[in-house]
Amino acid sequence: MIEAFKKMIDNWKDFEGRTSRPDYWWATLAWFIISVVLSIIIIIPFAIGAAMDNGSGILFALGVLIAIAAGVLSIFIAIAGLSMSIRRIRDAGFPWWFWFVNFVPSVGNIAFIVLLCFPSSDEPRVNFDGTGSASTTTVNAAPAAAAAAAPAAAPVDNSPIVDVTPEEAPVVAETEEAAAVVEEKAEEAAEAVEAAVSDEWTCPSCGMKNDGKFCSVCGAKRP
Repeated sequence: MIEAFKKMIDNWKDFEGRTSRPDYWWATLAWFIISVVLSIIIIIPFAIGAAMDNGSGILFALGVLIAIAAGVLSIFIAIAGLSMSIRRIRDAGFPWWFWFVNFVPSVGNIAFIVLLCFPSSDEPRVNFDGTGSASTTTVNAAPAAAAAAAPAAAPVDNSPIVDVTPEEAPVVAETEEAAAVVEEKAEEAAEAVEAAVSDEWTCPSCGMKNDGKFCSVCGAKRP
């Protein structure tokens, strides 16, 4: 409570910052207690002076001086409290000028207390456009609306991209050529194996395909 009251005094002319809900109410409670104590201190000299026959003038003068000092302190605290309440309104997510709701007849003070009870908010609870009217577009809806209005994006090519420097280009070309040669040799070897395991053979003399040991046309022996 004392720390919150010190913050209010230190920031008595700060109308731009923020004040949290606990700091506001603890500072308000501290000022209420101080006001009660000051009232008692002011009353004491007048009460004692009224009960005494002699020296009452001095006590009355002392009471007036204490009352004047308390009045000056009250003016300073009133300015500090005004700035703190505006900071509290802003911390709750409302525009600072919502403070003027106090001047609304009958329900203004109650509505102001309700606003002060709202928790802290990083996002504004009420948005206003440039004309001063309430805006119906929320913070999160604006990016969605912009995305909906934007044209459909072109399909993204996710194929890998290989960066090759000029020095590496010949090596890459040779590697690709070697891979092609190896693939060709593998195909030839596969054809040879397939031919070896097959029962059919081609006669070297007449070109006739046979499956026996001798050519059925020219009688040549299977190689």
